[in-house]
Amino acid sequence: MFALHLRETHCDIYQQLGRLSHSWLENQIIRVEPSVVACVRTDAAMLKARLDFEERIKPGGEFDRRIVETRALAHRISDGFSPQQLIDDGPLATLSSEAREAIKTVIHREYLEQTEIEQTIEPLVHAIDDLENALRVLSRIWFQPDSEDSDLINAFEHLQLKAKALHGKIGNLPEGIVLP
Repeated sequence: MFALHLRETHCDIYQQLGRLSHSWLENQIIRVEPSVVACVRTDAAMLKARLDFEERIKPGGEFDRRIVETRALAHRISDGFSPQQLIDDGPLATLSSEAREAIKTVIHREYLEQTEIEQTIEPLVHAIDDLENALRVLSRIWFQPDSEDSDLINAFEHLQLKAKALHGKIGNLPEGIVLP
């Protein structure tokens, strides 16, 4: 099915997902060398890096907050890429609120019927869940004082694998508002 993506039109959800994908998944997980993570934990000279990393991976830390934020965005995908958001701006903004609501309803229904946007939600949420589970394992191993470096490296590599899968799913989403 062909759909037109309005890349030049402001699309809040695309921008938010893009920031998460780049600043969190890419820079803080995917591009990090797993062996460096093990060094950060054991090298006394890297105390600040260790404390920063611990703040990110601990329960309730930055990575948990990013997971919550990404999950919330995933559940907004259907509306976030919908052309219904164009109705209140531009030339149609002068119509009555009832007329605008009627147009929004029709255009959103057509958008859902003609695109496969709703089918992207479940796999995206599943990828988020997988990443969250991998984070739990990494965090448990990190904070377990007698864990081996090899276990930590394996757990971080698994986290990276799940981060890459989520990054790929985000990368396959539309790049803007979708017109059916």
